[in-house]
Amino acid sequence: MERNDIKIDIAEILKDKPKGTKLYCKLIGDCKVNYVSPKGTIEVYNDRDDYVKLDRYGRFNPLGEVLLYPSKDMIDWNLFKVTKNAYNTFDYVLVKCDDDPDVQEWTLFQYSHTDSYGNIVFVGGGYADAENVIPYEGNESLLGTQI
Repeated sequence: MERNDIKIDIAEILKDKPKGTKLYCKLIGDCKVNYVSPKGTIEVYNDRDDYVKLDRYGRFNPLGEVLLYPSKDMIDWNLFKVTKNAYNTFDYVLVKCDDDPDVQEWTLFQYSHTDSYGNIVFVGGGYADAENVIPYEGNESLLGTQI
């Protein structure tokens, strides 16, 4: 976990992010940002309507440990990014599939969401780097073509 002697100003990172940005709090689990105050108080809530206020460093108590992270699996705030969704859930997208170096082609998937790493996640599972995904609409002729 993150060392407590290294303070990362999480409020500064989150201040311009949209309400509802998904995060993880050790106290309430998966949660969303409700607001970040001008003084740096961060309020998050979960699906059970549990609300928690944390200081600008993601701590419940100034002497306590950091409790707020980008996700349960990612605790590095330096990797955190929120991208504006270019796609709506269930939109068709073309993905540059290059798992096999001999066969690289555009493959059709349905968009689910963008994770906190900035990866595009697909309906039914799987993900790709955002730079390997383009809209299907307007690019239909690329489906199945070699890259």
